[in-house]
Amino acid sequence: MKKNHIAIIGAGLTGLLLAQKLKNFANITLFEKSRGVGGRLATRRNTSTTFDHGAQYFTARNTQFKAWLAPLINQNLVTQWHPKYALFDGFNLISTQWPSIEPRYIATPSMNTLAKYLASEYHILNNVHIDKIYRDTQWTLKDTHQNIYSNFDWIILAIPSHQALHFIDKNSFFYEDLAKIKMTPCFSAMLEFNHPLDSAFDCAHIKNHDIAWLALNHTKPGRSSAPTLIVQSSAKYSEQCIDMKKEDVLEDLIHKVTSFLPFNSDSIIHKDIHLWRYANNQDFSTSKLLVDCDTNLAIAGDFCSGGRVEGAFDSAMKTADIILNKLK
Repeated sequence: MKKNHIAIIGAGLTGLLLAQKLKNFANITLFEKSRGVGGRLATRRNTSTTFDHGAQYFTARNTQFKAWLAPLINQNLVTQWHPKYALFDGFNLISTQWPSIEPRYIATPSMNTLAKYLASEYHILNNVHIDKIYRDTQWTLKDTHQNIYSNFDWIILAIPSHQALHFIDKNSFFYEDLAKIKMTPCFSAMLEFNHPLDSAFDCAHIKNHDIAWLALNHTKPGRSSAPTLIVQSSAKYSEQCIDMKKEDVLEDLIHKVTSFLPFNSDSIIHKDIHLWRYANNQDFSTSKLLVDCDTNLAIAGDFCSGGRVEGAFDSAMKTADIILNKLK
């Protein structure tokens, strides 16, 4: 039987998981506008160390996700992180216990190791920014350099909801659902120091502050011992500063973080910042399946299933199940 051809736009975790589940039933081509894979399973490198500047860790709550993780844990691609934790409300320390006792997992030796492992067996076109899609009897894609990719039976958009809207006709039955999904930004600052930081915690959540998360990245298993700090901003702060120069936001976050981890700015030997324009889904209460089996178009992502890494897995599995039912 002739295999279907499926185009997946986006080689983040959702896109890679969709490829994994559909690969035995279709020929898969992934299109990724960035030079690497993984999306928010991201790691940035400098000459001496690495920074996990996207997803910081993940949990596993449902049985299917736990079963998928088990062989990765056995291969030491995924391991638990046992950091000293702190919870602040503003500047006030209110707890040193996680809100729940469930394990926190990370990929090792960096978060994007997991994405690279999943991507190793697929045909991925990196640095290809798909700008238009259109359908006659099959789907055709065009990139920003006017290159054409044709003869696809299905297209799956595994990209943030706001970006997916660019491709969807307003008459589509799920356009309204997609348009209602609001994703908030986040700045992620990366700092390396020339000496260890004096800290009572390895990571911290901070409520009611411009900083939402701090993590000593080098405390994660498998990382370089070079003292490194990740600083992630709150959604409110990020929205207010989104049009500012990144250099100014970086300096402001460095100033703000000294209220929690006092240090001299002269001790910083490397600093960088990244804006995640579509970091988090504002509404975690809904779960959406955005699949049109009449036109063979689907949209999937963590924003469809409560956010987080497990949400990306859940959305990919449920979307793939619907497509498989039509392919078989």
